[in-house]
Amino acid sequence: MHKQTIVASDDMKKMADTMDFMQSAVNVRAITASFLEILDKLRTNKVVGDDLNNHPFVRTFASKLKALCRLHATNKETGCDMESEAFIAVNELTKGNDASYSVFPL
Repeated sequence: MHKQTIVASDDMKKMADTMDFMQSAVNVRAITASFLEILDKLRTNKVVGDDLNNHPFVRTFASKLKALCRLHATNKETGCDMESEAFIAVNELTKGNDASYSVFPL
């Protein structure tokens, strides 16, 4: 493990402002589109590999998706956590079977 320093440029500030704004957003499509732009800018600034995967922007994006998708929740009927439920559903679909999933309103 190593420490990485982010230089506070105007470009980094704009990206940080976007990431901060994303924390109050609820539209997965819009959040993902904005994040893809940020990823492209980071790669342009030579942030790649483990440095990219562990970048604070990537971590806050993952945290936002986790919250929107309710991955922390558990289906009280089945006792299954939402992450496991998602993988089970995908696995069923790969087999050509119907799949169900729980929806927790925001």
